[in-house]
Amino acid sequence: MESKILLGPVVLALVLAVFPMATAQPPGCYASGTHTFEFTDAQVTLETIDGRIDDIGLSGPTVVEATFVGDTDSDGLEELETEIVSMKLSGVSDVFGPVTLTESSTLASTGKVEQQFAATCFPADSHFDVFIQVEQPFPAHNDIAFRMEAVLDAIPPTGAGYRLAPSAPTIVPIFAGLMHPPPPAVDVHIGNITHAMHVPITERPVFSIAPGVAGTDPADLLMIVDVGRYAVVAPKELLGLQAGDDIDALSHGTDPIPDTRFSVRDGSLGLAGTAVREEATKAPAQALGDEFVARGGDNRLFMNEGIFGFFPGVHELDALAMDGIRGPEALFPIHFSLAAGSPTLAAIGAGPADILVSQGNGLPPIVDRAAAAMGLVAGDDIDALCFYPGVTRFSLAPGSPSLAAIPASAADVLQQGAPPFVALTDAGMGLDPGDDVDALKCGVPAAGGGGVTPPPSGVPTLSEWGLIILLGGLMGIGVIAVRRKG
Repeated sequence: MESKILLGPVVLALVLAVFPMATAQPPGCYASGTHTFEFTDAQVTLETIDGRIDDIGLSGPTVVEATFVGDTDSDGLEELETEIVSMKLSGVSDVFGPVTLTESSTLASTGKVEQQFAATCFPADSHFDVFIQVEQPFPAHNDIAFRMEAVLDAIPPTGAGYRLAPSAPTIVPIFAGLMHPPPPAVDVHIGNITHAMHVPITERPVFSIAPGVAGTDPADLLMIVDVGRYAVVAPKELLGLQAGDDIDALSHGTDPIPDTRFSVRDGSLGLAGTAVREEATKAPAQALGDEFVARGGDNRLFMNEGIFGFFPGVHELDALAMDGIRGPEALFPIHFSLAAGSPTLAAIGAGPADILVSQGNGLPPIVDRAAAAMGLVAGDDIDALCFYPGVTRFSLAPGSPSLAAIPASAADVLQQGAPPFVALTDAGMGLDPGDDVDALKCGVPAAGGGGVTPPPSGVPTLSEWGLIILLGGLMGIGVIAVRRKG
């Protein structure tokens, strides 16, 4: 009888690029450069030859090299040739145990980015033809590259996910060994990849979580220290807070991003067809622990709860800010609000709609911007915040009196005023009026308070490569691909 070989999942590696954007195109949409992507997160479905199916997630660093080549096919569209030059992804398979996947040592995973329209840098089509090797628990490869595709339409391309190309075969065969064996030996087929996607992570946010999670204090500031693991970066004592406090809104004062990202309270559904709706209707509901990015009447998943280290349906993202990657010394001063009933509010004579500031010296926070100065009234509760010098954007918790007076919903992003006004509607973020935005990160408002400041003009440089990686798993033998470089 033929022996059965289990194969773990393999993860496809892809890349996203972040390009500074120019309003007029020729020349200069794209530039050559190398970017090291510290975090990548992927999911792959692998089906073994004996009929077993395993979904595996892997994470780890990847380096992508991009070369500007102009318009090689003379179609009037700029192109960027890309290659994954280094990648190491690790994870644990329920079937195969620890898994390590790397870029092929002998074959190149190359790709391309190309404008869709000559008049604008984005949207742009991107693809990679991927070859990988499984290093543990045993060697494996794929003989034919699998193509992963994505449409890049943002700076950075947050929320864009590389997936198996629709034009590609629906299954990707996986074979034992690190490369195709020399004749007369033949490859041993051990399984197939039937689904793969990956979303890049370009930052380590600082955040807090809602009360109710054992071992975690809702007044501590947390940070992702590795994909799927968080730790306390600033305990409540450092912020001058006390037991029973709950940080429910957070901002560094300027979030250096060109878009609006958010999380929603448990029970929020989002509009049909959005990422919030997809995550909220899973069992258990997962939207409460996810970070989303607004996309002009729609939203996309930016970081799922697994990246934060959350358990689905258990952890609720309660406040969100940039950027922990710079370390604790860069956290302060930091602005936040406390939920109604937090003991520190009574101690310092503040309310849940006042914006507080801490210098991280252990002293009690002080009121930096009073509710009345923002046009808010008694009973209002800020539960999401983007704080800038001179401009404050926020969302209010359900039941806040100002919502009825404006009128607005708990899913609208408001801006200070007399009274406050809606700066970004719930529908503009792909949300329903009955939803509740409970965490925010925002781009810097342009002059006049609307929109976000565009990236600097001039010839852009490649600032970030997000790559979407594949992961590989295996069980009796491994899988992944090889293609000769050069």
